[in-house]
Amino acid sequence: MHLGMTGHLRLCPAAEPADPHDHLVCRLDGGMHLRFTDPRRFGVVDLFRRTRAAPWPPELARLGPEPLGPEFTVDRLAEALHRRSGPIKNVLLDQRVVAGLGNIYAAEALFLARIHPATPAARLSDRQIEALHQAIRETLQRAIAAGSTVPPEVPPAPAAPAVPPAPSGSDASATRATARSRRRAGASPRASAGQAPPRRGARPSPAPEPAIDRSHTYFPFAFAVYGREGQPCPRCRTGRVARLVQVGRSTFFCPRCQPAGRSPERSVPHSPRKPSPRPGRSTSGTTSCPASSRSGRGPLRRRQGRPLATPGGIV
Repeated sequence: MHLGMTGHLRLCPAAEPADPHDHLVCRLDGGMHLRFTDPRRFGVVDLFRRTRAAPWPPELARLGPEPLGPEFTVDRLAEALHRRSGPIKNVLLDQRVVAGLGNIYAAEALFLARIHPATPAARLSDRQIEALHQAIRETLQRAIAAGSTVPPEVPPAPAAPAVPPAPSGSDASATRATARSRRRAGASPRASAGQAPPRRGARPSPAPEPAIDRSHTYFPFAFAVYGREGQPCPRCRTGRVARLVQVGRSTFFCPRCQPAGRSPERSVPHSPRKPSPRPGRSTSGTTSCPASSRSGRGPLRRRQGRPLATPGGIV
């Protein structure tokens, strides 16, 4: 099961009226239903027959470790990153590296770890990988505690206007007379407070977009950088959130908290200008993030430090 953007599971009594966006109903004991509701229908429910030869569907077999599970360790993340030379933001979106990390969470985790999104993944230092590992976990834990995420660019649809019942008898004659008088006066017959019913054979108006239930989603209000281009950075207060376009996706970051040298990505308008390279310093294919190699080193030791983010703000 994949919830998509707006899908969620709802446990309710069987007698509860069905939602128009219920797509799957599981009848449980005790007169209860487990209903899968998805207004935008981006979610997927697949029935798979498990065998010894194929214990998992191909899509799941290729997934990386669960970021909140015990198999997602600093050493496993370091091994995956040191084999990839692409920008770290793009690498984090590869579900073979870590499962379930999307565009929003990747940008927020990189901000907490103070890593520029265009930094080549293979050039991250051991300390940066440790910080990124901790930031990924903290970002997801905060989102789960807040109630998941609906992107702010998905607005709830306005309610459809109520249509009054069609008039009959003397009321219908009065309505037609009023419409004729308004046409003679140059006004539209539908401009009255009580809208007349549509003409027979007229093309029906398009159905409104499904409304998004936001009663269980609060994490968008806690975004540090995502969707906040041009706003002050919540950590340094002096830099302003900028935006990059990476593989067709918007990436938000703070140029002061997440510095880099020459960025290979394309900046969109209104983003802060990139700093000029220092005289005598080569910028070809380099970034300001220190490079490191794990060859000949033992496994990373997890250092116990203070959290990158606290409920009261960014530290």
